[in-house]
Amino acid sequence: MNGHWIGGTPSDAAGLPLMGWSRDGGDLRVAHFFATHALDFIPLAAWVIFKILGREATGMGRIITAMFTGLVAFTFVQALMGKPFLPLLGS
Repeated sequence: MNGHWIGGTPSDAAGLPLMGWSRDGGDLRVAHFFATHALDFIPLAAWVIFKILGREATGMGRIITAMFTGLVAFTFVQALMGKPFLPLLGS
């Protein structure tokens, strides 16, 4: 591999605004972005849910964690298949 691009143009020039993610092929930075921010989002969401629901929040915290894990896995596999994250914004 030659970087984070899989298929498509190996350049950030025509990438998604603000993030620069590839719009015509897979980009491993999408999964990396969501995985990195999961480290902040999941504990914060668990804390907020605990403050609202109390001890009954355990199941909800597990559901949020599973959903975020699924999002990271989905975007990683999507990138490996050479598909853009937001195909409707393709070039």
